[in-house]
Amino acid sequence: MFQNIILISPSLWWNKSELLSAKFMENLKQIKSYKNIFIGVGGSESKMLVNAILDFQERIEAMNNRIDINQTTYDGEDHQSLLPQAIYDGIDLFYGKGLKK
Repeated sequence: MFQNIILISPSLWWNKSELLSAKFMENLKQIKSYKNIFIGVGGSESKMLVNAILDFQERIEAMNNRIDINQTTYDGEDHQSLLPQAIYDGIDLFYGKGLKK
């Protein structure tokens, strides 16, 4: 449905990390078109949130070469303070520099 996706401090740990479940990850393997994901996370975020994001990134990179993940950690920022810069950086990545289509 979408080619470019911006995730800012996504709560992948929510509901017992349901979005990291085998069933959900298996569905991601079925993606046929190229997708770009930008993930912004604050350096002061909780370990639970950061670990789930890193786990998600590793799994995607290991299983599907049609999904490109760009993850940026914003040192000294937290869940609320990173929002403006992360939005800007995600839009700039996708539309300012031109990624693979």
